[in-house]
Amino acid sequence: MKGNLLVIDSKTSEMRSLLRNEAFQCMTKFLKDSAHSIQVGKLAVQLFDKLSLYHGYGEEERFYLECGAYLHDIGLAVGDKKHHKHSLRLILDGKLPSFNQRDKRIIANIARYHRRSSPKPNHHEFLLLSPTDREIVNKMAGILRVADALDRSRRLEIDELTCIVQNGVCQIYIDTPLSIEGEIKALDKKKDLFNKVFGLDVRLTAVGETREMATSEASPGSSI
Repeated sequence: MKGNLLVIDSKTSEMRSLLRNEAFQCMTKFLKDSAHSIQVGKLAVQLFDKLSLYHGYGEEERFYLECGAYLHDIGLAVGDKKHHKHSLRLILDGKLPSFNQRDKRIIANIARYHRRSSPKPNHHEFLLLSPTDREIVNKMAGILRVADALDRSRRLEIDELTCIVQNGVCQIYIDTPLSIEGEIKALDKKKDLFNKVFGLDVRLTAVGETREMATSEASPGSSI
């Protein structure tokens, strides 16, 4: 039985790798410059991994978040105004042919909620999700908004971030000599969903060296 489970896990991992590549190719098709989306994807999965104790999700939800990050801005190909809604529609309207309907709906909603309004019960595409999948969208979109804010200026080139979760605050540290004023303002504007679904405030600080503080995952009072 254990051997069969390993085969299933291997096939699932291989399929997700193929699907992830399809999402990546979709991103490059619609965006002339995909550097921001790639960076947001990198930061989003780092946050996901470091907050594992707070969301309790696994590889499937991590996959949804990464694909949502790659695709969150593809709606810019249609127009800047309401591009988050254009992203949702492009994902749902057959731009990911190998994805099943559930996966597309989850990823499309994560991408849609990277900006502006948080998910609402009267939002049609969100309402079509199961309660379990709505919770996935809420938490993954909350993380995506934070990751998006961390690349607001498109110039920090963050390789690794560090966090400390303590006293109801997720404090993010990044190693950069550059001003992060734009990122702080963007984070203050976009962190509301993260605050709501994780019960944590989130703040950003630039420091000279963060790597010494890094550990594998978040726990109250720990650095991550």
